[in-house]
Amino acid sequence: MNGSPASGESKDTNIELAKAYIRYMTFKEDADFWAFEDMDDMTRQDPPRAWQMILNILSEAPDAHILCCVASGPLEDLLNYNGGEYVDKVTLESKTNSRLAYAVSKAILDNSMLAKIGALKVWDNNDVEDLFKKSH
Repeated sequence: MNGSPASGESKDTNIELAKAYIRYMTFKEDADFWAFEDMDDMTRQDPPRAWQMILNILSEAPDAHILCCVASGPLEDLLNYNGGEYVDKVTLESKTNSRLAYAVSKAILDNSMLAKIGALKVWDNNDVEDLFKKSH
């Protein structure tokens, strides 16, 4: 990908990418911009890894802001570029992954994808707060 400090797909690299993406989306520091670029490229060039990284970032997200950033960035891109392959995966995973379900509800998707994904939960503030309790 672009300017990541280490190439490859090791667990350590994936963890660093997730952390750097979260830092960039939180603080907008130039030093972490590479993570944004890598995720952007990955949705087109390596969709299976992008899918795993989306799940990793959602799992590590400290707040709803990051979930929304993933929704409006890599998740929308993954589905728009590779929708047929990933709509079923997103639908299945979102049934047991509340953070993904929330992100999907914030993504802007075309009507055909929304029809495939099915009914989306309407989230209230208490539901969102529950996503960030220690037992996620």
